[in-house]
Amino acid sequence: EEHLIGCHDNIYLLQYNSAKQAMIAYLYYEKHVDAVEPDMEIKAASEESSDTDYELSSTNSTLENNAIVALNEEDPIDTTQTVDSDKVIALIDTGVSEHENVIGHVSLIDDNLTGNLHGDTMVKDIVEQNENAKILSIKALDDTGYGTYSAIVSAIEYAIDAKVDIINMSMYTK
Repeated sequence: EEHLIGCHDNIYLLQYNSAKQAMIAYLYYEKHVDAVEPDMEIKAASEESSDTDYELSSTNSTLENNAIVALNEEDPIDTTQTVDSDKVIALIDTGVSEHENVIGHVSLIDDNLTGNLHGDTMVKDIVEQNENAKILSIKALDDTGYGTYSAIVSAIEYAIDAKVDIINMSMYTK
């Protein structure tokens, strides 16, 4: 338990002091659980993205600062009270500005709900497809467009708990 820094349902976030400890744990858990994945960085997709613009940050999850802990602390926004004919779209991204189609905001990584322009661009693209779209903004990528697999998994879990109809993500990883 000393390596457990977050959990939600059957998702556990573990952190180790060395690569050797992490590899030993990986080999152990790979045989005893359904899936084991290292927590890697992911980036919001853009037309300007290239192989040379991707740098890993040194940000580490801690017991106080990880999306799985935030997921346990946040109550899902009730999306079932929207008009029956409208589908609710969870937008997992960098956060979005206020918009008439956005029915709620939540951040699983920090206190800033608005993020950068990538989330706003995604709202614009969704609304161009359906002017009546109801969008739940779930911030899982930071203001520079970077996040982690654990933050994305937590955002997906949040969207499922909120009973959204569609989950929209626009990102890539190496």
